[in-house]
Amino acid sequence: MTAVACALCGRGMKKRFRVREFEIVRCDRCDLERVAEMPSDEALAQLYASGYFAGGGHGYEDYFGRERAIADEKARVRMDALERAGLSAGARVLEVGCADGRFLLEAARRGHRVCGVEWSREAREAAVEPVRSKLVAEMAAVEGTFDVFAAFDVIEHWREPESALARVRERLRAGALVAVVVPVIDNANARWWPRSWDQYKPPEHLWFYSRKSIGAMIEKTLDAEVLSIECAWRRPSRVINVALARRGLLARAEAAVWTALGAARWMDPARLEDSALLLARVRSQR
Repeated sequence: MTAVACALCGRGMKKRFRVREFEIVRCDRCDLERVAEMPSDEALAQLYASGYFAGGGHGYEDYFGRERAIADEKARVRMDALERAGLSAGARVLEVGCADGRFLLEAARRGHRVCGVEWSREAREAAVEPVRSKLVAEMAAVEGTFDVFAAFDVIEHWREPESALARVRERLRAGALVAVVVPVIDNANARWWPRSWDQYKPPEHLWFYSRKSIGAMIEKTLDAEVLSIECAWRRPSRVINVALARRGLLARAEAAVWTALGAARWMDPARLEDSALLLARVRSQR
């Protein structure tokens, strides 16, 4: 395996474990993990063109159908979080990796001006007006500057997040808000028995962040100050549901035990969290 340098500190990353043909490497100092050998652009293009949003083997089972209500609820929650962070009226909002634009539709309903970048033609064509006409296929097609940058369950898919985020930074105004959701490796499965965690799924996911490392990545690449990091997705049943992919009475019983341990402060609540929402603000001075 070719030596891999940490994107945050530059030190060599160490082998941790293997998922099929993919070696996962880790920087203990930065709490950052990634796939050692990145798949080609061609391989990734094929992955996301093969029914990714409709049960094609990766991604979602029915994103544009029965999962749409979930996307709508997430959009409302994330817009509420941005408003609590001080989002101004009539803001210009950029979402990268916007799928069919459910978050942008919610932003438009609240009076904001929106623009989305989505590589999947299938997803762009599934969007509804007034959002559909605001979606583009590449970052190079985006014009102007923005008050908000959003990326939800996207950054972990990018081969080169540092360079991609640097391009985004060129489009952000001083004081712009940033909202990012990623799976996080702070949970019990990722820490203690990583082969059981279902979010280690290359080539779909290529980078694996903790709360610490996603904060450092956003601060470094976007010249931003992290305002908050909160839970975006919690699964208390870590063995039955997560490791064994089973639901039912036993999973609910296990969830009650884990939740009780957290409530008694005998365990870090982050051990139950699979995903985090980060809010940040671009600094006024560069």
